[in-house]
Amino acid sequence: ATSSPQPSVLQEEKLIQQLRQLEISNENASSPWRYVISLAPTLAATAAVLTFGVGWSTQRAQTRRQKDSDRAQQDADRAQQEAESIREFDTRFAEVVANLGSDSVSLQASAAAILPVYLNDRYAEFTTHIIRVTTANLRLPGNEVVRNLLVEVLGTALRFRYPNVGDEKTAVNIDLADVYLRALDITGVKIPEKFVADRADLSLCRMDDSNLWKAHMCNASLSGASLRNVDLHQGRLDGADLSHAVLHGCKASSVSLREVDGRYATFQGAKLMSAHFDNADLRGARFDRSEERRVGKECRSR
Repeated sequence: ATSSPQPSVLQEEKLIQQLRQLEISNENASSPWRYVISLAPTLAATAAVLTFGVGWSTQRAQTRRQKDSDRAQQDADRAQQEAESIREFDTRFAEVVANLGSDSVSLQASAAAILPVYLNDRYAEFTTHIIRVTTANLRLPGNEVVRNLLVEVLGTALRFRYPNVGDEKTAVNIDLADVYLRALDITGVKIPEKFVADRADLSLCRMDDSNLWKAHMCNASLSGASLRNVDLHQGRLDGADLSHAVLHGCKASSVSLREVDGRYATFQGAKLMSAHFDNADLRGARFDRSEERRVGKECRSR
């Protein structure tokens, strides 16, 4: 009978196997790949996050570039529209100006009737040109119908251009000296220190609620004009015709009204502190509820 291995031999082989396994474990532990394998899940997650981040960043950059491109295109389109608008205005306006100088009354009247078309927000920057052209034509003798149309255009242009205090800072002086302005309507305009209308025909005009501080209207005709609540502080109206004019609530402290024709003018509720009426003709004028006024020594009054 075959004899069974001795216990010592078995134990020795088992010990050898254990040693071998320990060597293999040590080799694996010392291998750099062990760390790579152990970090594999973390690396995979990090790669996924980075991939998402890069994709999102790329998409955002593309979106930003697209927005910038769209904005640039919109600016270019706007600039082109403005350029086309200027060319269109120049062409049509030149034709209108030429017709205003025509010998044909019909063409003149048509041109004057067309001018208000340009008094809107689209052509706002050209309003000053319309004021100048209209004023220049009103200085010339001409057909009464055409002149009345131009006066209406000028009033509309001034009301459109100067509705608020402060607008006048970007404007040149409104020089209406010696201009025919009969029945001009500038109600509510705000042009302090800029309004000059010496010797102008402003009879029957409307200036209610306007700010004409320091206005010059010496020797102007304001007969029958309406100047309710107008601001004329420190204005000069020497020698003006104010007969039958209505100046209710007018703010006219320190205004110079020397030698005015103020017959039957009404100054009810007007503020006339330190106003000068030297040698003025105030026969029939009314000053009910007006504040203190200074009247010249030779003033003719009822």
